[in-house]
Amino acid sequence: MEVNVGSMVDRRRAGRGVRRRRGAAVVETAIVLPIAIMLILGVFDFSRVIAMRQVLQNAAKDGGRYAVVRAVDATTTDGQVIQYVQGYLAGVQGQLQGFVSSRDIQVFKADPATGANIGSWKDAGFGEYIGVRISGTMKLAVLKQVTLTVQSTQYSEAN
Repeated sequence: MEVNVGSMVDRRRAGRGVRRRRGAAVVETAIVLPIAIMLILGVFDFSRVIAMRQVLQNAAKDGGRYAVVRAVDATTTDGQVIQYVQGYLAGVQGQLQGFVSSRDIQVFKADPATGANIGSWKDAGFGEYIGVRISGTMKLAVLKQVTLTVQSTQYSEAN
């Protein structure tokens, strides 16, 4: 009766290699998984910031249009324009930390060159500009927080 010792040794060596390989896979996973999760959360956060910026920009544009159309009407107040913009932001205001509409939504007469606030939007006459600026801070998973500021400046058609 012959016993092939070489094949038994080969089987033992093959078994050790599989165990070593399993250990290496666990270590590789432990290294790669946190990086992959951070990357996925970063993409998610970036997408949220882009979407929020778009909503804020649309709200500022519509608020500016609301103010431009009502610039002639002496009864329209800053509060009404702010309330209009706030209505546009109703679904997303909760994502902005410490958002106070009377502080973070501004309606003003704008400098045509710089867009800077140069007075009350009610003083904007024909050919001048009315601006709406919205600011807010978003809390994120990876980047901690991002402050967004958008502004829309529109041509006044008041007489």
